[in-house]
Amino acid sequence: MSEIASPGTPPFEPLACDVVAVGDSVDLTAGAVCTRGVIVAIASSGLVISLPGELCARQTDFTLTRTDLDGVAWTAPCRGRVTSPHRVEITERIEWAPVDRNSARVTADRRAVRAEWDEGSRLQCQRGLVALDVSASGCRLSGSGAPSPAGARIRLDISTTTYGESQWLSAEVMRVETSAFGRYLLGLRFILESADDYARVLAWRDASLRR
Repeated sequence: MSEIASPGTPPFEPLACDVVAVGDSVDLTAGAVCTRGVIVAIASSGLVISLPGELCARQTDFTLTRTDLDGVAWTAPCRGRVTSPHRVEITERIEWAPVDRNSARVTADRRAVRAEWDEGSRLQCQRGLVALDVSASGCRLSGSGAPSPAGARIRLDISTTTYGESQWLSAEVMRVETSAFGRYLLGLRFILESADDYARVLAWRDASLRR
């Protein structure tokens, strides 16, 4: 974000965490709803975010989370207004603070996870992924074979069983690490599109804490 300096005052020097651009993705939490939006406008005192789902028009308190180009996660509580069902205007200057990912990340219960993603016109499916850790914003999965590419949007079934009802979550592949013998590690950020999605993630994290 940028500001116009008054005559006789030094120009505003934004910190690295303040630098955002139109088109950047940002996670937004409003009450029980957690979703991912896109920045569509930037002003000196806030920004405008377009969302895929609808928010309550009375909502005024939000939490934003984003990852910068160096892979550092930032979060900020802020106030704003819902200007339309799919658009939020943040009406104050955003004070970003780094996310303490080590404290938020929980060693997972090593449940088996199934992943699906589109590759061209074909649906790819990977079974037997093992969850290593999980937080309210993402998880790490270990697998073997051909991983989904970085930047891909995938669907995860975290139900742990093929006999019960599937529990699907959407996620984006943020990082792919490969090792010997065809093993790989995926770093994923959840794309939470409903209150049910958020509750499902928290239930997974809490189940891991009780291990």
